[in-house]
Amino acid sequence: MDIDSYMKLCTQNVSEDDVKACCEGVGAYGQGETIWVSAVSNESSLLNKDEVSIGPSVDKISKKSILDAQNQDQVVGRLLAFLKTGKWPKSWEIKHELPATRVLLKLRRTLPCDKDGLLFRRSGR
Repeated sequence: MDIDSYMKLCTQNVSEDDVKACCEGVGAYGQGETIWVSAVSNESSLLNKDEVSIGPSVDKISKKSILDAQNQDQVVGRLLAFLKTGKWPKSWEIKHELPATRVLLKLRRTLPCDKDGLLFRRSGR
């Protein structure tokens, strides 16, 4: 097989959003932030499923795995702790949080949990 044929087998077209998401993930990782699962879908009907497939080439991710990852994540886990207790940090305490936690705290009205405690983003539509 020649190199041009081989390159065609190893090439895939991706959207600009996919490239941006990868770049942001690499940048966050480089800054020491924990990246596990960002977003699977903005389709809220998926929240009621125990397992979601995000494509034929990707393994299924169980809801329990996502819940565990959210709880273990230093940023998302912190927000979940505030949500579960209902005790929110005072404005002077927020400045001591990680930058990513501060962002999530600003968005907290759009970040509810489902009945199982899975954090999701409520879109404006």
